[in-house]
Amino acid sequence: MPYREVEHTADLALLVEAHSLPELFCEACRGMLWLQYDEEGHLSECEWRSVEIAGSSYEMLLVEWLNEILYIGERDQFRVIDARIDELSENALKSSILICPSQPPARDIKAVTYSDLTILHTDSGLHVVLTFDV
Repeated sequence: MPYREVEHTADLALLVEAHSLPELFCEACRGMLWLQYDEEGHLSECEWRSVEIAGSSYEMLLVEWLNEILYIGERDQFRVIDARIDELSENALKSSILICPSQPPARDIKAVTYSDLTILHTDSGLHVVLTFDV
């Protein structure tokens, strides 16, 4: 699995690994959703929605994008099922998210934080540890 929960003293944390930045962003989204929902559930009436974010770094874009996904889910009572990155630069992100009406998540994630957030380049690709305020 390209993501896994890691120990954190007070909140939730997730290690995400990927070969490219778009893949890292998508796996971070999938990992966050994996932390929120225990099971697949009944999914119907799904639709793709565009999400655009501006920022000053890849780390900022990642956090703001994931927080926007959390906000959309809570505001509209939708569950994000999948995500794809349509365009990504250091200053902007254009994405599409697949959403379906849903029950509230099993775990409530309030926000993605900037705590110790750094996207690292390694010999095997990229990785980041995300911390979630619960």
